[in-house]
Amino acid sequence: MSDDPTKDLPRDGKEISGKQEDDRINVLITAVQSLSTDFQTLRADVQTLRAYFQTLSADVQTLRADVQTLSADVQTLSADVQTLSADVNEIKTRLSALETTVNERSFETKPIWERALAEIAATRAELAETRTELRGEMKDGFRKLGAKMDVLNNDLLTVRGDQRLLEKRVEDLESKAS
Repeated sequence: MSDDPTKDLPRDGKEISGKQEDDRINVLITAVQSLSTDFQTLRADVQTLRAYFQTLSADVQTLRADVQTLSADVQTLSADVQTLSADVNEIKTRLSALETTVNERSFETKPIWERALAEIAATRAELAETRTELRGEMKDGFRKLGAKMDVLNNDLLTVRGDQRLLEKRVEDLESKAS
């Protein structure tokens, strides 16, 4: 608003002439028109503010709905995390029990395993000793077999030689007898 339009009006109760009265009326009309313009401007500003506040109200309602949705999502996630936490705790418990069982079994089987390894080592040593003995015996056996084959060969040759002599004598006797 501009300056006060009534400032030019006389303030004392003196008689006002006709021209002054017209001026006074004109000033009052101008003041009323100015006030009317200011009032219309204010009315437009109030409508603009109402529209703005309605938009803000709609935005706040949208935000409230979004917050409620997010709250529900957080609650769902919280439940999921609790479920996962319970599952992880169950897995930890099962793993701990499994580790305990494995450790107990390793203590149970360790002496058996050590005995088995000792027996395997003893068996290998016996097998090596037996091989050595067997090789010695086989060499002796092959030597004896070779000697026996020589004797058998000599005896066979002698028998064949004697057989030939006998056959020759039989032939000679047969030829003399004929």
